[in-house]
Amino acid sequence: MPVLIVQGDKDCLVHPGNALFMRQMQINSDVRDLHREGLGHSMLWEEAPVIRDNVIELFGSSSDPLAQLLGQLNAYRKCLTLLS
Repeated sequence: MPVLIVQGDKDCLVHPGNALFMRQMQINSDVRDLHREGLGHSMLWEEAPVIRDNVIELFGSSSDPLAQLLGQLNAYRKCLTLLS
């Protein structure tokens, strides 16, 4: 199962050490860390394109059927965007 861990090192709501703990707890998972220096808890909005691209890449390359479906849907969405 693919897992994307997104953490800013200036996050005041979720301690950055939680990302390391989460990584250690993910057994039998395809884990990708997206550590963002200088960013806090609002990085999900500030870095939305970077996060989106990582989710598409990670889930699109997974052998998990649900992840593959999500990857296909996102590829289809990109094609529609290019055509419009």
